[in-house]
Amino acid sequence: MRAIVSRLREMLRDRRLARRARRARRGATARAGLGGIPVVAVTGSAGKTTTVALLAHILGGPSRVPTNAFSNRAEDVFRVFDECGPATSAVVVEASEYPIGTLGQISDAVRPTAAVLTIAGLDHYVAFRGAAAAAREMAVLARRLPPDGFVVCNADDTELRAALAGTAVPVVTFGADAAADYRVVDGVIGPDHRLSLTCLHDGEIVHLATRFVGLHFQVPVLAAVATAHRLGVPWPQIAAGVACFEPIFGRCSVVAVPNGPTFICDTAKAPAWSCVASFATLDSFADAPRRTLVLGTLADYAGDSRRSYRKTVRAALDRVDRVILLRHSASHVGVSAADIAAGRVLFFATVAEIAGHVRATAVAGEAILLKGSCRADHLDRIAHDFTVQVRCWLDRCGRGIDCIRCDRLTQKS
Repeated sequence: MRAIVSRLREMLRDRRLARRARRARRGATARAGLGGIPVVAVTGSAGKTTTVALLAHILGGPSRVPTNAFSNRAEDVFRVFDECGPATSAVVVEASEYPIGTLGQISDAVRPTAAVLTIAGLDHYVAFRGAAAAAREMAVLARRLPPDGFVVCNADDTELRAALAGTAVPVVTFGADAAADYRVVDGVIGPDHRLSLTCLHDGEIVHLATRFVGLHFQVPVLAAVATAHRLGVPWPQIAAGVACFEPIFGRCSVVAVPNGPTFICDTAKAPAWSCVASFATLDSFADAPRRTLVLGTLADYAGDSRRSYRKTVRAALDRVDRVILLRHSASHVGVSAADIAAGRVLFFATVAEIAGHVRATAVAGEAILLKGSCRADHLDRIAHDFTVQVRCWLDRCGRGIDCIRCDRLTQKS
């Protein structure tokens, strides 16, 4: 009986998806008949959501540029076109490369005019088994663009560049590579812990001040900047848009508690391969009285989980004063008895216990990085507990949204 019910649900889901794909396809046909508006599809193992949100912000904001940031399944992409209206000037969609075949389905339905490829990493390792295969899947977007389309690609990602070899449409590159069309120089984190960078393009020098924390945000910033400029947005408008864009919560967003700690909330997801870039955000807090990492559930690693956790914790201990671990043991993460005795590594079974400990021990000016998975951990509650009365401390509630957007946060579980 369960198998029958499950199959019926799959059939209903497939029918809904097909209907949304047909609506999106009709929208694409209407665009072609009216001269069209830009439709930009963004994919990659990391940086998709920030790129989409920042690009849409530069191009005119949510009232003019519908997006599906935060949800990147095919059905979420198709749903964006239901929001299009007379005021729509562009559409920017976030598209997942997983499951395999999704990008082809999206391309056929929405007919993007431009594709943006951010990073080929190890997300969805079980499906791709490496960055090269992931890059080849991402390149599907580029190969299905119309003749007048273009691709924006990370010049520093060798796997993406290889996957795009022979692409018929123009490939616009960004990055630190000397040959990049939009080349970054002087990317620095200032005294205010925010990223600023200089972009060189076709003899022009453009200074970009951002509100992002972390050098790794150069990728989504440059991806959005290069795409906007290629679409005809003038440099002053681009620079102003970047300067006033507020980082997305849960992606190294900052919660500064008056007379208390400063939290860096990197709580959306935690692929093992990307953790070191996240840990580096604490480098600019060298003057903090203490630097702390709270680490939850890692994902997208090869082989034994112990090896990934041990490597990750060792990398963290090189940068921070203490590491607080959720649902782990000393034998699993391989830390020394000396580090445990010195209070450099602590273990807790629940997020509520960690929040209580952090509240009791945090010092003014301390920098605390929260790194974990939104769906598995919801570590952002530790920061919220300093600003609101958090009353929901469920473990693994199953919801895939930030707790600040959840109606349960301040209600009893």
